[in-house]
Amino acid sequence: MKKHLIIIGFMGTGKSTIGKMISQSLRLEYLDTDEIIQRDRNCSIPEIFEKYGELTFRNLETGVMEQTVQNTHPSIITTGGGIVLRSENRVAMSKYGWVFALHAHPKEIIRRLQEDTSRPLLQGGSLEERVLHLYEERKRLYQFADYHIDTDNQTEQQVANQIKDIWFNLIKSGDAK
Repeated sequence: MKKHLIIIGFMGTGKSTIGKMISQSLRLEYLDTDEIIQRDRNCSIPEIFEKYGELTFRNLETGVMEQTVQNTHPSIITTGGGIVLRSENRVAMSKYGWVFALHAHPKEIIRRLQEDTSRPLLQGGSLEERVLHLYEERKRLYQFADYHIDTDNQTEQQVANQIKDIWFNLIKSGDAK
């Protein structure tokens, strides 16, 4: 049975910020897979990439996803942008949650990430080239989501309200329990 509200999307689409807003508004537990990994490893994501590599990070990410979806109470779960790279993560999210994919145009993502130096996959080469390459590589992997929301030209509050409206309709119809 689906019980969680899971927010996925490419980096820079607002997942964490919007997830926190919804969590506070609905008074539901907020879980961010990247934050959990950093807390459990006592290490930043860039440090994990540097010391152990992307494969280790992806393994940690899958383990955290498996744990978070097993919560017995509904939670707001946000993920890193690359969690969709593994099919087992997409299956778990679909099985245990209503998945909301946040989208933004690559130009908007580049604008939002212009000053962000904390993302290991954006290192090396130009920001525009890295974003465009990763965006093209991943965009089809977000298609499994139950709902797709364009964050371009919307405030974070507008996006959060849109997700909450859908969630309330799911609850009202008996689909989200």
